[in-house]
Amino acid sequence: MPAPAGRTLATLAGMSVNTRSLHAEAALDLVCGPDGPLPEAVQRYRLVQHLGSGGQADVYRGVRLCGGVASAPLTVKVFRPDPSRPLVDQLRSWDKGDAVLMDLGSRGVEGLCRRVDGFHGAPPHTPGVPGTGEPIPYQVLDYLSGWTLRDHLGAPGGPRLDAAAVLRGLAGTLLALHRPDRPTDCPVLHMDVKPSNLIVLPDGRVRLIDFTSARYDRRDHITSVAFTAEASAPEAFTGQVGPAYDVHGFGAVAYFLVTGQHPRAEADIPDPVSPDAPVAPWAVLRRDPELDRHPALRDHLFAPLADRPADRPRTEELAAWTVRLAELAAAVPSANRLAGWGRPAVGGTVRARATVPVTVPGAAPDRLARLEQEVVELRALVRPDATRVQPTVPPPPVPATRVAPAPVRGSAPVAPPHRPAPAQPAVPADPAPARQGARRGRRLTQAAVIVLAACWAVWSAFTLLSGGSPLDSVIGLVLAATATVAVFWGSRLIGKLVLGRRQRAGALPSHVATATFAVLCGLAFVSLTPFSWGPIESSLRSLLSI
Repeated sequence: MPAPAGRTLATLAGMSVNTRSLHAEAALDLVCGPDGPLPEAVQRYRLVQHLGSGGQADVYRGVRLCGGVASAPLTVKVFRPDPSRPLVDQLRSWDKGDAVLMDLGSRGVEGLCRRVDGFHGAPPHTPGVPGTGEPIPYQVLDYLSGWTLRDHLGAPGGPRLDAAAVLRGLAGTLLALHRPDRPTDCPVLHMDVKPSNLIVLPDGRVRLIDFTSARYDRRDHITSVAFTAEASAPEAFTGQVGPAYDVHGFGAVAYFLVTGQHPRAEADIPDPVSPDAPVAPWAVLRRDPELDRHPALRDHLFAPLADRPADRPRTEELAAWTVRLAELAAAVPSANRLAGWGRPAVGGTVRARATVPVTVPGAAPDRLARLEQEVVELRALVRPDATRVQPTVPPPPVPATRVAPAPVRGSAPVAPPHRPAPAQPAVPADPAPARQGARRGRRLTQAAVIVLAACWAVWSAFTLLSGGSPLDSVIGLVLAATATVAVFWGSRLIGKLVLGRRQRAGALPSHVATATFAVLCGLAFVSLTPFSWGPIESSLRSLLSI
């Protein structure tokens, strides 16, 4: 399928939004929403700040309203028709990108900007005034507080990124797009991977944004090719794109982290372009003097930027390619000028983190106070009856600096509910004395049983030597053991009836009674032998005669 030729490809370039400070533009007061039976639906979203514009949409920061309560900040992309192209083609292109992003969200792919909502409605308009004009598509996304990778590296005094971690995170995201886990999921092409489509969050993680030009990797789904002259691969002019097209974009990001420049030299595109030309005239790799001094780093960096898709690494090889790039870049001082390569880590990970704690550049205490004041003002725009903003003296001017807007949440002040102090649990009595008594009782019973067994053994031996039956010995042992067990459980039963639930307290008396009975049984066995035990035997015979 041939792609559009010449400059018409420039209109297919994806959205590239630069995050700005809250003072970048004055606060807006516009509303939008889907057409529906509820009259308030057309004002479901309130747009409070314009963030940027691209080839196909305008991007705003906004909130969702429901019953007078504002949600956390959201990103609202508003489709902007191009009068030079058929509207139906533009709507189909928008719908394809929206469907792909929604599908990726349901798959749980990490490293993306999550799609929250999508609808058709009138263009943004003033609150209380009916919207006019033909319905246009909207896309509602998570609000990402951060900078694009392009602006992050160029910001003075910004936190230093771990470049290898950024690339590992991007490689993991592309692998999830190109090689989904479930065989029933269709592979996806982003089609516009470049530094301005990566958002660096305050904690150092990166998010791949702008899926307006994303497509399923199917010939019938790709009817146009997103194109950025300084970062796109040459096959954009042939229309025969695949995962290698995103790999080239990955290489463009790596080239930017090393050199601070885009990999392709910009030049005028002749119109029309010859369909027989394998490479467009502008698609020449930029030569960097510093890279030429280090051929190993240069050749490795150019591998994913090769003109022929077959010469580039596969998506599953990008993690290992990043490990080798980190080893080479760490040894070149000029490659560490914009980002740190540190010690390369083996394997890939989706998360990319900064090498130092991230702070917002230029966020002095007085600037933080201004940001908080703007939050109050935005709340007043959403709910004038809940917050009254008093006129304040404008703060003194500060030097211009890029500040990543922090996410805020608007809500009316609510007194915390009264919660009685939890009652302190009763401290149970120390069971240590009872446990010690039980242990002593068990030892006493064990000693008595040993005495019983020894006495029975003596009696049994004399019985066998005198011609007695072995069965008498066995019956004597069984009777003695059964009686001993009966004494133990009988005493426990008496202790339970007398002491109630405090059965453990009656364990020692039960063991004492059992031990006494066992010793007496043993002495009874000995008394049946011809031995004379003197006073013990006399006492035992007198006791048995009672």
